[in-house]
Amino acid sequence: MKKVIGIGNALTDILIQVDDNQLKSLGFPKGSMEYVDAGTSGKIRQQFADRKQTLVAGGSVSNTIKALARIGGVASFLGCVGNDDIGRNYQQVLEQKGGVSHVKTCSSPSGNCTRLITPHGVRTKLTNLGASTCLDAADLTPDLLSHYDIFHTEGYLVSNRQLISDCMHRAKLAGLKVSIDLASYNIVRENYEFLHQLVEQYVDIVFANEDEARAFTHREPHEALREIARITDYAVVKLGAHGSLIMHEDKTYTVPATPSKAIDTTGAGDFYAAGFLYGLASGMNLQQAGELGAFVSGKVVEVIGPNLDNETWQDVRRHIGLC
Repeated sequence: MKKVIGIGNALTDILIQVDDNQLKSLGFPKGSMEYVDAGTSGKIRQQFADRKQTLVAGGSVSNTIKALARIGGVASFLGCVGNDDIGRNYQQVLEQKGGVSHVKTCSSPSGNCTRLITPHGVRTKLTNLGASTCLDAADLTPDLLSHYDIFHTEGYLVSNRQLISDCMHRAKLAGLKVSIDLASYNIVRENYEFLHQLVEQYVDIVFANEDEARAFTHREPHEALREIARITDYAVVKLGAHGSLIMHEDKTYTVPATPSKAIDTTGAGDFYAAGFLYGLASGMNLQQAGELGAFVSGKVVEVIGPNLDNETWQDVRRHIGLC
């Protein structure tokens, strides 16, 4: 079993269900990810004070690492939180879920992501990075990397271009495969040239949903898949309810979606990446790896937030013959 280490923003998700009109009144594009300051974040949560607000230890890479560990993989997460109750809870949750924590602390308050979930499960993410910005590439030491085979990160880290490029450089020097989830279509649009440079120079595995793939290539999914595969080893384009496409060495794999009743798509892409990376790390063929990604993703969209109960994880493990 190959081992995976991920680095990303350590964020506590605050999940709030709203209707389309309420989201429109805030002026944020539906399904986008926007950076907001602490004041704006607090005001938005106060505006929905009468709604249930669910707190979950999240962040794209953190979600992937926790899910990968729950499937049965060997996975670690490197991030930064504040020296506060939210930060301590974050570290505790990560360790309880089975992932190895290399989370450090700093004096800034822990970061958070307010996720406004509209009917049919679409989520709009309003992110205050907080302590996540205290991450340093120097934390990804050669000794630490020597214990791992795959390095996974997120497009959201382009908010610190030096950090993400230095981390990828260190991972490649250490001989790891480098994986990235492109994160959000608006992030891709705003960092188009930089992300292309990263992928062409360092990346072996690219995960993108169809909007991200379109923003990255200016092409529709099937053509986008080929464009991404031209500059990386493994291209994965996720099509939501229509499944996913994988391309490696000029061969395309078509993976059907797992039937599910979606109520919240939070973590769907992160869990797909977890299933796929587990498959790759354990020696599955790419069709099997994609189907496992789809299976895990199909489970998480049926609940609020990126968490599955123990019974569901047992179902996942049974699905791949581990129980």
